[in-house]
Amino acid sequence: MDQGPEKSVLLFGAYKNGNIGDQFQASSVASHIRAVRSDLGVDATSNSRAERDYEFEFGQRIEPASAIGDPEVVNRYSALVIGGGGLLASVHRPMDSQSWVESVKIPIILLSLGVSEDALEKCRPLVERAEVVSGRDDFSCEMISRIRSDVRYLNDPILTDPRLDAAPAPTRPGRLTVIPRKQTDRYRQVYTLLEAELAPDDLVVSMFPATDEASGVFDTFPASPTARLTTMSELCEQIDGSGVVVSSRYHGCIIALKRGAPCIGTVNSTSDRASKIGELFKQIGHEHLLVSFTQTPRNRAAIMEAAAEFDAAAVGARIAEMRDSFRTSLKEILDSVV
Repeated sequence: MDQGPEKSVLLFGAYKNGNIGDQFQASSVASHIRAVRSDLGVDATSNSRAERDYEFEFGQRIEPASAIGDPEVVNRYSALVIGGGGLLASVHRPMDSQSWVESVKIPIILLSLGVSEDALEKCRPLVERAEVVSGRDDFSCEMISRIRSDVRYLNDPILTDPRLDAAPAPTRPGRLTVIPRKQTDRYRQVYTLLEAELAPDDLVVSMFPATDEASGVFDTFPASPTARLTTMSELCEQIDGSGVVVSSRYHGCIIALKRGAPCIGTVNSTSDRASKIGELFKQIGHEHLLVSFTQTPRNRAAIMEAAAEFDAAAVGARIAEMRDSFRTSLKEILDSVV
């Protein structure tokens, strides 16, 4: 490797897929690592099919997409950190390849991952092989515990990234910012009703423009102003200009909560234990601000009224506790492995 820190770790994730919540993971993970282990170099690689740029200011380099499949490159590092994000919620190659797992000779850390039962089983050799495995929510940890009794709980790296905390008062306190997700019939029905009530100053924000375009998100809001965002700074800027946020995207909720914007999170059902948005709102003590698509959706007036129940100070304090816990655990993990 080029001259630099004596020890370096390689990050791998879905950083190139075009979803702001994934593409900023590399930056947040690296920021946390550098905060607790300033002696470590941090590089990153991603082989997402979209091949879009991602924000990463910490590394000596961003390795090419082919790097993760090249044992000669991977094994130059002191450890491979896979995460964060839902990398065990759907299969991300080569994580499901036993031969690839066997080719990696350095320690592997699975960091703050979201999980589905099917993808987890396909990636079982990796989960069994990793030195440390951590899930980002109770459901993911419970699934992983079927394979590993030593699974750890680590919140999402972006949720615990202090660089994204706090903001001035919104410049447009009456604005409702809507962050939809990939459309299904149920989502489209709910959002079509809401779209009819949006005010001229309201805004529809896309955090994943390519997927939202393909699924018909913009067709669901034909009369509303829309913003197609590609960077975290753009997302923060739009949320800072919002009075209230209603989001069907996990990291849309996270950034709104971290910026102190009253936020309504949407879930398929408030009893769905696999809902990462549902668990997030329960963790911060704001389960009352969840809206279920299986129940009568709140209209615009009800959403704005419910936002008055948002306690920004309590949410900020809870997120700070999560950050401290995350960094304490991350240092323990890194010290034990690298």
